[in-house]
Amino acid sequence: MMVSMRMVRLVVGLLFVAVTALGAQDSVYDCPPQGTAKRANIQALNRLKNRDAIPEPAKVKKVSLTQLLTAAPPGKGPFSTNDAVEVTAYIYDVRLAGPESCNCNASDHWRRDTHIEIVTKPMDPIDKSRLFVCEVTPRFREIMKRRGIDWSQRSLRDRFLGRWARITGWLFYDENHDDESANTSNGKHIWRTTAWEIHPITDMVVVNGPNAAIPEADVPATTRPMSEP
Repeated sequence: MMVSMRMVRLVVGLLFVAVTALGAQDSVYDCPPQGTAKRANIQALNRLKNRDAIPEPAKVKKVSLTQLLTAAPPGKGPFSTNDAVEVTAYIYDVRLAGPESCNCNASDHWRRDTHIEIVTKPMDPIDKSRLFVCEVTPRFREIMKRRGIDWSQRSLRDRFLGRWARITGWLFYDENHDDESANTSNGKHIWRTTAWEIHPITDMVVVNGPNAAIPEADVPATTRPMSEP
């Protein structure tokens, strides 16, 4: 049976609409992994920040926050940027990062990172040099959205601030923060312990305490209604 040209055009038109709609949902990926960086070393750092692979569970290293806080830089200790880790810690702060080249200097909340700042215990924030930084990226906001999980800035802050959480993600060493990290600088603008980060976060769940392995019994993040950033 011959297919009419009208039918062919109709099918092509429907496919165009579908692809356009999918492109709108994937708009965060309009920013390439290297972002808008010009220098090769910054492009390489941005590609690591923008990883969207979920680590295989069997290859995730369970570590303590103390291990991460005291870790030597890459090549001088047990950790590398190829490692995925899981750590349980207290969430000291959840705040929106500013526009960055890794996110093509986007200004809207959905396309910027969220800093999840963690400490070993609730009293640690008295000394900000004890902070460890973890980051939710726009790519993982989008990945979680497709799973029905709300990782908008507002939801992350409402859900995790002031609680214990189990965080999984890729290790990243941000050399741009060496001079702001207590482990590598004696400068005046120290606000974190180390340039190591978990960046990006690939999973995060509230737990009952520092040694808990079971999520809280109340409503889990995966069932919370979606909200605006």
